Amino acid sequence: NSMWTTCYEGIANCNHYLEKFTGLTFPELELNDDYVAQMGRYNNYPYEVRFLRAYFYFNLVRQYGDVPFIVNEVTSPRYDFYTTKREVILKQLKEDLENSAAYLSNSVYVGQVSQAAAYHLLAKINLALGDFDAAIEAANKVINDGVHYLMTDRFGVDKNDPTKNVIWDLHQSENKHLPENKEVLYIVLDDYAQTDARSAAGLEIKRQILPWFTASGKVSTPDGKSAFVDNNETKNPYLLEYGRGVCSLRQTWYATHMIWTLDDTDLRHAPGNWMKMTDLKYNNPALKGTSEWYGKPLQMYNDKGECLIADTIRCWVDWPHYKTNVADQKANWWRGGWADWYVFRLAETYLLRAEAYVWKGEKNLAAADINKVRERAGARPITASEVSISQVLDERARELFYEEPRKCELTRIAYIYAKTGIPADNGKTY
Repeated sequence: NSMWTTCYEGIANCNHYLEKFTGLTFPELELNDDYVAQMGRYNNYPYEVRFLRAYFYFNLVRQYGDVPFIVNEVTSPRYDFYTTKREVILKQLKEDLENSAAYLSNSVYVGQVSQAAAYHLLAKINLALGDFDAAIEAANKVINDGVHYLMTDRFGVDKNDPTKNVIWDLHQSENKHLPENKEVLYIVLDDYAQTDARSAAGLEIKRQILPWFTASGKVSTPDGKSAFVDNNETKNPYLLEYGRGVCSLRQTWYATHMIWTLDDTDLRHAPGNWMKMTDLKYNNPALKGTSEWYGKPLQMYNDKGECLIADTIRCWVDWPHYKTNVADQKANWWRGGWADWYVFRLAETYLLRAEAYVWKGEKNLAAADINKVRERAGARPITASEVSISQVLDERARELFYEEPRKCELTRIAYIYAKTGIPADNGKTY
């Protein structure tokens, strides 16, 4: 319901603008010259609006399939809406972006629609249509634009901290909007100081992703005592360091274990960036002098084989600390507050082009694109013989953890298998 409502509200705003303001100029407005130069001419605004409408519709069709396709402003109640075929909508979005992207600029304020974002979205739409050559062409215009590149050098707030690395830097909220971050194509800016929603909860990424380990009775020592103190960061510094989770967005075994078997050098799964439950230690002050387990690493079972975890789904799971390390603006919150978040970045563009190459059977080129992402993370390069759609999906999961809409990507790929008749990696066909 949230996605449906948000997208159609956005579409309504876009349709209103395109119907009322396209082609108008406003010479009577005395705007700052620098602002006008950055924003572009008024007559170019419709190209940004068409991108936004395409983005909203793309989210709708990949989540729901066939949906009502409304391109004119609705000014009174209507009850005659019918769905339009997913493929028809995608073809219209492709046409809109092809007619708009070239007029956009990469010289925009962070958070605005860039030309690279438009071509990135066009690549995704072309893939969804099974037009692999067009997807490659659109991705090329992003990768080769001379403006954007993968961040491989340390930057941002922790760049002088030798215990951190470029993967950490890339995902710290303070770094995402920096001009020096040339990987970002499109971003959501979420600044607590600028928001009116002070009673809202913010991103809450720590609360939703971290294991529910701090609450009383959730994790016990092998001798049956409470492992942690809750709601007191003095007695439990993990609250301040990592957060207070309830794990409503628990990662799967695939995401936490299966995709990390290619090597042990991948910074996205390295200690410090990636947290395991056994990295934590029993720190309840009441255990000092009363339990031999104080200061020792957590364990799931005692020597009798009895489970020490109240709920092994929500209270025992690994997590990507480098992505959940979001500051709290509220005292004693420990949830992860307001923070910028990537929508599109260049690493995904490489993986989109890699996928198109796989569908075309050009596995050497696909491996080269996947390895651009892997090598930045310090991971072992893969060979062309290892390339498959499954490998692309694995790499997307490794790189785009909590960025990609995973279900939508799986559905999109299922459509391609069905449309093309190409056998899946397990040999099956639709």
